[in-house]
Amino acid sequence: MSDSAWQTHTGEDGQIYYYNNVTQESTWEKPESLMTPLEKAIANTPWREYEAEGDSKYWFNTETQESVWETPGEIQELIDRFKNQPATSTYSSGPHDSYKDLSKYVSDSPLAPVNATAYSNDEEKMAAFKELLHDRNVDETWTFTHAMKQLVTEPRYWAVQQSVVRKRLFDEYLVEYQKKKEERERQEHKAAIERMISSFETEFPDIKYYTKWRTVKDSLATHPAFQQASEKDRRIAFKKYIRTLKDKYYDELDKETDEAKALLEQRFAALNISVNSRWLDTYAIIKKELDTQPYGKLEKIDILAAYTDYIKTLEGKMNEERQREKKIQRRKERKIREAFVELLESLRAEGKIKAGSKWSTILPLFENDERYIAICGQPGSSPIELFWDILEEEERKFKLQREIAFDVINTKSFPLTSATTLESFVDVVKQDARGNEISQDNLQAIFEDLKNSFSRRRDMDKYADERRLRRNQDSLRYAIRDLEPPVTIDDKWEDVKKRVEDTDEYKALPTEESRLEAFEKHIRRLKEREQDREREHRSRDSRRDHSGRRDGGRGSYGGSNADYRRPPPGAYYKNPPPPAQPYYKDPSQPYLEY
Repeated sequence: MSDSAWQTHTGEDGQIYYYNNVTQESTWEKPESLMTPLEKAIANTPWREYEAEGDSKYWFNTETQESVWETPGEIQELIDRFKNQPATSTYSSGPHDSYKDLSKYVSDSPLAPVNATAYSNDEEKMAAFKELLHDRNVDETWTFTHAMKQLVTEPRYWAVQQSVVRKRLFDEYLVEYQKKKEERERQEHKAAIERMISSFETEFPDIKYYTKWRTVKDSLATHPAFQQASEKDRRIAFKKYIRTLKDKYYDELDKETDEAKALLEQRFAALNISVNSRWLDTYAIIKKELDTQPYGKLEKIDILAAYTDYIKTLEGKMNEERQREKKIQRRKERKIREAFVELLESLRAEGKIKAGSKWSTILPLFENDERYIAICGQPGSSPIELFWDILEEEERKFKLQREIAFDVINTKSFPLTSATTLESFVDVVKQDARGNEISQDNLQAIFEDLKNSFSRRRDMDKYADERRLRRNQDSLRYAIRDLEPPVTIDDKWEDVKKRVEDTDEYKALPTEESRLEAFEKHIRRLKEREQDREREHRSRDSRRDHSGRRDGGRGSYGGSNADYRRPPPGAYYKNPPPPAQPYYKDPSQPYLEY
């Protein structure tokens, strides 16, 4: 498209927009064909200039979401680079306007220097402005307005063009100035305290570590070296000096005590004191030497402390020796354990330890090996636990390989039945790249495992079908039982079938044979019930006949009152009734309660 197609126009609100005569397109953003090299370079950066309230300008980074008042360093470098090139277009500050001409970045104030000092970056500009504040002795009594009036004629004042940035730098300078002032006063106060402490050493040599403040208070107030200081500072200096004297005194006392204890420890060593020695026996010996030895000035409590420290030192050495021996023993045990693990690893590499291996079958392979004998009885992991670790890894590996094989045969839609051979199974698994990593032994174990799973699942399905069939047969049998008029033993299946063939129970059975079996089972139950009634009837008649013979009154057991007497002990019947025979149902037929 020709560059002349775009034209610049100004709206009613004074905002510039661009119109294309060819495409009839209008836009607020300046087309790239009308941009100067500087504008194109700035457009390729994430920085965009916007106008805030009060005609204040700020820059916004579209990538980092950062907003700054001053010109970013990246933009300033582009401006410096194109400074000597002629400007061919305007540079507007709005979000949809062009960039300003380079001359707009230079202040047009009559007080601004014509040939301002060139700074390489914003840090140097801000440093120059703060250096100006320092050189003109600006302090906390200055206001920003007063400072700007006093410094406006300085070239370094114009190193920072934005007023808001000058205000921020001025505030930062005052904060830094106040901190430096407080630090300077603190150092001066500290130096004054140190001078007074030095004067104590030269002017008041009689002051000891136990001297009280009230005894020297008046003397210090009239002494030339302390008159200029306040009473508070004099007391602070006095306390620090007394603390120094106390530290020095106690350090010397501790040094003498340590030397005496060192001599006492040497004496303990000469007496062959051990961790089993008794304090009372040791002190009885040392007590006789207190008047003649340097450690005689020690108190009994100090001697006890030295004795305790010496015993602790002996115990520490003993514990170190025990730890060293334990460390050696642990290292030895670890090497034995590692040797046994290497033995197990070698058996696994040979294929003797694999998923499903048993300890009882593996043990005979190495029960006479020195590596196995050495690890038996030692603390830590036992041989069988180490074997279980190896076995767990193998079983985890086998499980993963089994899942791979199962996924392969599912992907290949390979039917696994009882007639499937190992060779066909291996050929299908080997067709997948993952199957080539499975060993032949594992493939065989996986094949057997999958076949067993298939067989178990088939048996479970068969058992479930049989249970379902029995339930449906029982349902049909109940339906036959509830028919009106009831079905009798003499009824035939062809007659009963017509009465139940429209029922859901009849239709639920898949074959005529299963329906006939349900009918026959019902007839068999009827016959069994009939036999039970007949048996009960015969048993009842037998009991009645037996009672009549026993109480008939014909003198079998004497007298006319025989009807009311029981037979004598030992009496028996010539022809007793046969005992009732227990009834056993066919065990092959399930018992169903009607």
